Amino acid sequence: MGKTEHNFEDQFEDMTEWCERHPGDREFTCIQCGIYTAGRAKCNECQEEEKTGKFYKWDIKQICPERDKRFAKAEAQDSIPVLAENQILHLVEIAEKGLPDCYDSFEDFLCDFWPDFSWTPKECIPEIKAVLADPRFKTIVPVLKETWNVDMEEELREGLTFHESHII
Repeated sequence: MGKTEHNFEDQFEDMTEWCERHPGDREFTCIQCGIYTAGRAKCNECQEEEKTGKFYKWDIKQICPERDKRFAKAEAQDSIPVLAENQILHLVEIAEKGLPDCYDSFEDFLCDFWPDFSWTPKECIPEIKAVLADPRFKTIVPVLKETWNVDMEEELREGLTFHESHII
């Protein structure tokens, strides 16, 4: 079966759904600039233009050792809970370098941020409080707000309120 050209337009809610209904090789044109793409509604350049904030090229060979080094550094200190220290170090890193481009936004990153705290309110509450009280966190909050338009202090305070309301 040969390739069929389609101009993917707003008439389809979800491209994945459309592809499932129309199997076979096909090419799409970017709905923004018209460049041919491989099975996506927007080309890489137009997709990147939509991202706001600071991103860097994601490389799993680089990210995993950085994550392990950050966690080892968090484990080496004993002034605050390990997971709180790890979160602070991670946020400092993001304030300095940005996010890996595997994320589309800071909100997307938050889906990975919260599970890195303990999963029970009893353990999570002191970790969140430690992050909020840390002077390093206070210095990066304005950077994150300016770069990503997110108030990380408010985000953590909302999470703290949620966990405090779920203590058994």
